[in-house]
Amino acid sequence: MWLNIHRLSSLISVITLRRLFNLIKLYLAHYRASWSSKVTLLPPYALSLEISSVCNLKCPQCPVGLGDINRTKKMMSPVFAKEVISRFAHYGIVVNLYFQGESLLHPEFFHIAAFARSKKLYTILSTNGTIINKDMAKKLVNSGINRIIISADGLSQETYGQYRAGGDAEKVWNGIALLKKARIERQSVWPEIIVQTLVNRYNENELAAIRKKATVLGADSVKFKTMQIYNDHEHWVPRNKRFTRYIGKEMMKKPKGHCFRSLSGMVVSADENFLPCCYDKQAEHNLGAKLKDFNAIVRSTARKTFLQQIYTEKSMHSICQNCPEGMHVYKKNGKP
Repeated sequence: MWLNIHRLSSLISVITLRRLFNLIKLYLAHYRASWSSKVTLLPPYALSLEISSVCNLKCPQCPVGLGDINRTKKMMSPVFAKEVISRFAHYGIVVNLYFQGESLLHPEFFHIAAFARSKKLYTILSTNGTIINKDMAKKLVNSGINRIIISADGLSQETYGQYRAGGDAEKVWNGIALLKKARIERQSVWPEIIVQTLVNRYNENELAAIRKKATVLGADSVKFKTMQIYNDHEHWVPRNKRFTRYIGKEMMKKPKGHCFRSLSGMVVSADENFLPCCYDKQAEHNLGAKLKDFNAIVRSTARKTFLQQIYTEKSMHSICQNCPEGMHVYKKNGKP
């Protein structure tokens, strides 16, 4: 209980009046655009930084794992990352230190994370967890990152390896325990440890056991997430329809005429391109390359055109076809 109270107070502390007013304006702009089709461009409250577009796994439903990313695979320049964070911090609240790839492979990851925290931003990392050892667990806790999402997609190696190709399930589970131990030793409430499972046909019968093991090892919460699938739907879609976002190969519900995600957020790729949302994995809608004027990119014609197609023309982009905006992708428990 006290952990949640302390975390809430810490979250409130990052919300300055300027950031709060901008967040309120974003929600008002979203509702106004949904009703009147008039788009107002405002600074995003959430930013995703692709610290690394390189990964150590080859997950079969991930563009990086499939080798389908047509962008340059690289690590983001720390200097560039800090400059973007500095510009974003005036109005921003949340920084996601991930996009595609595995961020912890970046040799300067902890310097970038510490800089984001120094700007009083709420920081989130999502990782496959395969390289978290004792030393890295301590560094993660010391960095002050607010939330770490660790992917644990199977109880056994046999199940886990179906999706996390090249990964070691035992290393992931051990990493969760090490992270919790490091947090206790530092007497810190951060990071909040979230274990996330992408539910598929191979692991759908292990969900209750996954929740139990993750809780015992020290996870603050366990989330079961419906899985994004690009191909071979018949092999991956769970038999339990509660844990899928598809009917056959089609999305159960497709976003139409509005998208708060793209209005309120932005993504910066490792090769220094600004993108409208996290579903533009191939950088099809580049809002600007490099960083000259963050405000100019926020209010650019390219960004307005992208949003107008959604809100004004009520026509979703091709990247929206596999997006679950408006759907509940997280399920509360692992029961049928």
